[in-house]
Amino acid sequence: TIDFGFAEGTSYIDNIKFGKKKEGPTNYCQNGSFENGTTGWTLTNPGAGVEAVGLSDAPDGKKVLKMTASSTSSEAHNLQITSSDMPTLPGKKVQLSFYVKSDQAGKGRVTFDTGMQNRWPWMNWTGNQSGWTEAFETTTDWQLISVVLQNFNNDFAEGATTWKCNLEFGYLPDVTYYVDNIQIVEYTEGTQNVSAK
Repeated sequence: TIDFGFAEGTSYIDNIKFGKKKEGPTNYCQNGSFENGTTGWTLTNPGAGVEAVGLSDAPDGKKVLKMTASSTSSEAHNLQITSSDMPTLPGKKVQLSFYVKSDQAGKGRVTFDTGMQNRWPWMNWTGNQSGWTEAFETTTDWQLISVVLQNFNNDFAEGATTWKCNLEFGYLPDVTYYVDNIQIVEYTEGTQNVSAK
């Protein structure tokens, strides 16, 4: 109830919003759960198809991104989508995380635009690898990819105000990938920054 009857005069009110309060750090990735289809993403190289689909075991919400490599796919960028612009956060660390699985053994990576110093980084994508690699492998089970970019010799480019990331899954032909719950948040040491599945 909103009541303005206690005093004489005219009252003005505008732009009232109701909703559930969001807890946790700000996610700078627009539509990272793909509940709004591919809104906020550019289908840079859609291979044999890119779409948001319903999936019963989706880690976040009801929809996931489905990306299918073409039969001639052989380079990572042969199947690629690009995020919307995100603000740089100079002097701060950024954590990138998402869930991924595939219909058979697959391989993927994340690259960046000129807003980052290293556009094609090598990282320990899962935290369980023996070293830094160009890419991560995927299986038929959901797997969490989670990296703090600045922990792998990557930071925002000098003078950049925005940056984008690219999901690239074109290494292998005829593999279908499912991606969900992409989060790009400011990282705070000693804090759980990623929503677990």
